[in-house]
Amino acid sequence: MRKDHQKPISTEDYQQQLRDLAAKFVRSDRERVSVFAANKRVLAASVRAQVSTPVFDNSAMDGFAVCGADLEKLPVTLEIVGEQPAGPSLHLSVNPGQAVAIMTGAPIPAGADTVVQSELTQTAGKTVTICRAPAKNNIRKAGEDATAGETILAAGEFLGARELAAIASVGIAEIDCYHQLKVGVIATGDELVAPGTVLKPGQIYESNSLLLTTLASEGGYQVTRYQTSVDSPAHLRVLLTEASDENDVFILSGGVSVGNHDVVRNLLEDSGGTFLRVAQQPGKPQGYAVFAGTPILAFPGNPVASFVSFFVYGREFLARLAGAQVPVRLSQRAPAGAAWKSPVGKRQYVPARLEGGMVVPVSRLSSASHLVTRLAGADYLAVVPEEIECVAVGDVLEIMEI
Repeated sequence: MRKDHQKPISTEDYQQQLRDLAAKFVRSDRERVSVFAANKRVLAASVRAQVSTPVFDNSAMDGFAVCGADLEKLPVTLEIVGEQPAGPSLHLSVNPGQAVAIMTGAPIPAGADTVVQSELTQTAGKTVTICRAPAKNNIRKAGEDATAGETILAAGEFLGARELAAIASVGIAEIDCYHQLKVGVIATGDELVAPGTVLKPGQIYESNSLLLTTLASEGGYQVTRYQTSVDSPAHLRVLLTEASDENDVFILSGGVSVGNHDVVRNLLEDSGGTFLRVAQQPGKPQGYAVFAGTPILAFPGNPVASFVSFFVYGREFLARLAGAQVPVRLSQRAPAGAAWKSPVGKRQYVPARLEGGMVVPVSRLSSASHLVTRLAGADYLAVVPEEIECVAVGDVLEIMEI
């Protein structure tokens, strides 16, 4: 059995090693994509507004467009000289003593500088009485959201509903995106069998490849789940060699520790891969390599360890390879709603949920790395610092959104 006396490194040090690796695979490939087909793509060039938005001054309310000077002494009764719905301008105008009925989003008539919402008025035939003055002028000014030529999104942005709506709102139909990252997922282990198979002694159902495939797919990547690899370096070598031309990156689970049958480490370390221990629980053994020109992330085989590793390392690594800006790790702080133990000297990542504003582990065994069925209840990873041995009720912890 291989002995490993290397001192564990910090999560920050390991994250930096992976950033250095990702920097060697900077994206340059791009394609023109319809804005209607660009969900979860990565923007390859900045987007500038073709028009100002709003395009024209328009009403923020259903009501009456008036001259502000008419509101100096209330109540006041004005003549209704027309109606402007949302849509093409009817080229109406307002003089003192007059009002135009107007709908939300409609262009402001010439001469008007205020829209009085309907609930502050009373109408009678062709007149409207303004009973109270509005708190503001209720006019959306042209260009107050964005001006023509302004950069509204930078290269590297992940595109979702908000970003795509912004692009469409300034008149852009096609954008430059990086080609979608292609991710290959392989779970290793002789003991693994597919769900639905009758278990033999020593076998377990394999869930890691489904877990990692789904997590990567949620990022918008093209993910291929390969048949589970047996614990044979020769078999894994063939699989990686044949699949390397089809993928930009591999995520492997299992076989990364110091055992004689740790197939991933046995193959990739001899090819220049890096395998080490990180001061964390779960997920202490970690590794990375480049095989046949393709970068590889190697996670531990225990399901919760793979789950944690994806969020602590994999999510950012894939984003960098995809050409995306560094994703913001969404986190907040919350008091512990339960007490549990944490290993001194290791940063603990505990799948957790919030109950009444307090963070609670989804399992009474907190971060035990085999408790995959409990992950369904987790919305966060509670982060326990290395120096903490016991978390007490009320202790304030960082919680990462997952």
